[in-house]
Amino acid sequence: MQDTQSVRVVEGGGRGFRVADVRGNAVENAFRLSNQGITANDLVRTAIQSLPGDNIAIAYSIAGMVDSMGRIVRTPNIPFLSGVPLGDMTREASKKPVVVGNDMETAATGMARLFPNLKYFSGITWSSGIGIRVVKNGLIVSDSEASHISLDPSLYAPLCGCGLRGCFDAVIGGNGTMRRVIAETQTRGINLPEGMHPCTVLDRAYVAHEPWAVAIYQLITEGMGSFLATLQTILQVPAIVWKGSFAQKALRLPGIEELIRTAMRKHLANPEWETGLHFLFVPQPPDAIEDSEAFLGAAELALRMCR
Repeated sequence: MQDTQSVRVVEGGGRGFRVADVRGNAVENAFRLSNQGITANDLVRTAIQSLPGDNIAIAYSIAGMVDSMGRIVRTPNIPFLSGVPLGDMTREASKKPVVVGNDMETAATGMARLFPNLKYFSGITWSSGIGIRVVKNGLIVSDSEASHISLDPSLYAPLCGCGLRGCFDAVIGGNGTMRRVIAETQTRGINLPEGMHPCTVLDRAYVAHEPWAVAIYQLITEGMGSFLATLQTILQVPAIVWKGSFAQKALRLPGIEELIRTAMRKHLANPEWETGLHFLFVPQPPDAIEDSEAFLGAAELALRMCR
């Protein structure tokens, strides 16, 4: 993309929407829009208002299932968009090229922009939920949802948003972990500080070597290590690029990465498949706008459509 061209990007998930203009690797003029009290028509009007004179396309990055025509098939975090032909609505209103991408699709595409020398990798979001994409030469190899592989086959495993029990996402995703922390602290008579996220309480208790928190992280790291061993056995990627609040915090706690890697080696036929695996992280504020890779990836998908 030339520096004089821009793509308007709308990024949306459970915390609302953000709108920005992307030029090259710069994300500019960003502002936030709440989910509350708006309609699909409101969102389209916001997406096309005050477009810069150099705008060539509009792109969406949406947390949910999106079909090839830009229709939102299902999005639990933004229910008013489920079934909405967002692409067609925006094209009709703007007379511009429009692309609508799943948030993990845009994130992985953006990761390839941020790490141009990384030709083959897995992009993993570890936040309230878990999303995974495999990228080769800048292109997503598969849209598979590996986070719904079964990790706990028991009848009492946590229910996942996909309708199954015991999915990797439900067991060690941020929301699943939060529910476990709440249940654990209630059972032990530990009061959670008002206004503090349960996972922050978990992290602080882990650093303080409190046994209950250490035990939870042992389960988390064993589950993540086992899962990554399965991926690595199949994919043999040289690197994982991590994003998401859980990844950015948990993986930097003392000893957590090594516990995950130890669990991987235990489940791998060849331990060398873990030895050569690099963990990388997307840039975080103040170095970049939060989730900058999703904005860059959405813009890149729009540009590919325009070429």
